Amino acid sequence: MTGWAEGMSGWRPEFGVAEELLPTRWEVLAGLVGRSVVGWTIWDQTQERWYGVGPLVLVADGPAGRVQVEIGWQRWDDLSITVGTVDLTIPPEVGGRAAQWRAAEPAAVAAIEGRAVTGFAAVEVPYFDGETDLRAGLPMDQVAGWVLNGLWIEFGTGGLYVHNGIDENGYSSVVETPSRVRRLG
Repeated sequence: MTGWAEGMSGWRPEFGVAEELLPTRWEVLAGLVGRSVVGWTIWDQTQERWYGVGPLVLVADGPAGRVQVEIGWQRWDDLSITVGTVDLTIPPEVGGRAAQWRAAEPAAVAAIEGRAVTGFAAVEVPYFDGETDLRAGLPMDQVAGWVLNGLWIEFGTGGLYVHNGIDENGYSSVVETPSRVRRLG
């Protein structure tokens, strides 16, 4: 994965199973609490839309200096949280096409611009065995288990849900349901 990711301005993801990786990266996330952030995503200039395949880059400036945290998802529950590997001055390349880094895109990321992080939570979603009929909705009495599939970043009265959008990041201002939310820290 590293060669592909390097086209994203030098990003060096360190993917691991989210449930195992998150405790090892808690100190990195905790360093953002109390700091105002700006979120950066990859923008497709041709189609005028954001790409979910690159990391969400959170940049916080403050008295203790600048902190840059990169969050990315792949596969079902692989999470990467790195610090300072993306060079936002170098345009990323996605699928052989030039793109650009853009602050505050899409709308859910724009909603957090300049707001201070107040906390984090792990978000788990249910999964079902392959025989379960899901056509009429989620039969919660047939849940086979739960998988850590997202990270809720709190900003006081709202937040940003960064989740696995099937091999890319998904962003929302609300946590999907059904889910289980576990506060970190």
